[in-house]
Amino acid sequence: MVLLGSGYDSFKELSERAESSIKMLRDYLSRVQAPDDTIQPDIMMLQRIHNISDDIRRILKMEGVDPCGDKKVCDFDDAETMRKFRNLPAREAEKYELNLDLRQLMVFKKANDIGTEKVMLQTIIGMDGDITTRVAKAFADQPVTFINQMHHDAIGISVDFWKNLITVVVKLGENILGMFHPKA
Repeated sequence: MVLLGSGYDSFKELSERAESSIKMLRDYLSRVQAPDDTIQPDIMMLQRIHNISDDIRRILKMEGVDPCGDKKVCDFDDAETMRKFRNLPAREAEKYELNLDLRQLMVFKKANDIGTEKVMLQTIIGMDGDITTRVAKAFADQPVTFINQMHHDAIGISVDFWKNLITVVVKLGENILGMFHPKA
């Protein structure tokens, strides 16, 4: 890679390289007889890299998001600038932080949650109650009982946590309302 930072041009390069790699893999698949599950997961991962990189570029390009204005001050596409930025004291670094809304933050959270590693099982329970589960095809064809049970237990723990949290919030709300409307 030419750019090793985390700015607009770095994500453009990452997106273009992912797209180029997808084309090469598809070309390879058209010429070689290979099982679908050997290369398709890599193509899907590259597609995620391409899509998320483009999403991040759209965020970085939005008006009012650029914290610097002057690219000479904080060119986050430059690896040396990024190294210096990471070593800034918190107060100084805050001057360069992006002011993102919830939707924009979710793009970064999604990128972090999904990552690029091959996942056997992954379940994400979102704040809105959505549950997303990903299972690699190779694993789904030959599952390991222990891992399935561990995954099932993790989902149960997560759901119980949310139930308990909601119960606490409801009881807190009832107590607060009870203070304003005491029973006769």
